[in-house]
Amino acid sequence: MTELRALLWLSLSLVRRLLREGVVLRSLLSPPILLAGLIVVTLSLIAADQRLNRFAVDASLPDAVALAERLTEAGVNPVILEDAEGAVASGQVTSGTDGHTLWTHRPLPVHTSVEAVLRERAGASWRPLPRYVSATSPTVKTAGRTLVVLLTTLYAMYAVVFSAAAVVRDRDEGTLEVELALPIPTWVHAAARFLTAWAVVGAFYAYGLFVLAAVRSLPELSTLLLHGLGAVGTAAGVGLIAASSRAERGFSSVLALGLAGLTGLVGIGATYLPSQPYMPIVSVFSESSGVGILGVATLTGALGIVLFTRRSSP
Repeated sequence: MTELRALLWLSLSLVRRLLREGVVLRSLLSPPILLAGLIVVTLSLIAADQRLNRFAVDASLPDAVALAERLTEAGVNPVILEDAEGAVASGQVTSGTDGHTLWTHRPLPVHTSVEAVLRERAGASWRPLPRYVSATSPTVKTAGRTLVVLLTTLYAMYAVVFSAAAVVRDRDEGTLEVELALPIPTWVHAAARFLTAWAVVGAFYAYGLFVLAAVRSLPELSTLLLHGLGAVGTAAGVGLIAASSRAERGFSSVLALGLAGLTGLVGIGATYLPSQPYMPIVSVFSESSGVGILGVATLTGALGIVLFTRRSSP
C-alpha cells in the first residue's frame, strides 16, 4: 500500500512538472488543431472550385433548359453554355454534355446521376442508380484510419521523448539520485515515469482524436481510441527501455535508440503482421478491439521498469 501511495504522489509530481512547461503544452495541443484546419481548408477549396461544382449543358439543345432543370433535381449543378465541349476542353468546367456525349477531365461520382438523366431523356430501358457511400464502408473507414495513423504516429513519438527525457534529464540534473534515496522501491520511480508519459500523452491523444472526429467522420471511434492509447503506451515503454539501457550516453543517443525501436516495431507490423493487432500504430488498420495493443503496452512498460530497476539499484 505504501508503494502504491508513493507511486501516485510521484506520478502527480511528474505530471505537474511536465504540464508547467509551455513548450510541452504547445507541442501537445497544436497537432490536431493543425490537422483539422488542413482538412477544413482542403474541403473549403474543393467546395469553392467552380469547375468541380458546375456541369455544362450545350445551349444548342432544344430542351437545354428542361435538361438543366432535370439535372438540378438529380443533384447536379448545371450551367447552360454556348459551347459546352469547348468549356470542358479549356478547363472552364470539369464536365459537360450535348445531350448524347459526356465530356469530362476525370470521372466524378456525380456522373452516375448525369448518365441516369441522359438515359431517361433518351428513353433507355435501364439507367444506373447513384451509389451513396456509407460512413461505415471499407473505403471510408480506411481513409479515416489513415488520418488517425498520422495522429497516432506523432503522439507515439512524443511518448518516446517524454518517457526517455523523464529519466535522462532527471539523472543529468541530479533529481533522480535524490529520488532514489527515498525509502521506496526503485521500481516505483520507473513506473511513475512510464505511467506519467502514458497518461499525459494519451490524454492529449484522446483530445486530438475527438478534434479530428469533429471535422471528419471516424467510424468506431472508441476502438480507434484504444488502439491509439495502446500505441502511446507501447512507445512510452520503448522510451523507458532506451533510457534505462543507455542513459549515461546522453539524451540524443537515448532518443535515437527509442525512436529506432519504435520504428522497428512499426516496420515489423507493417511488413509481416499487417492484420495483427499487436504492433503499435499499424494495429489501427486491424479489425481488433484494441485490447491486444493495450496488453503489449503494459508488457513493454513492465520490461522497461524491470530494466530500470536492475540498472539503477545499488
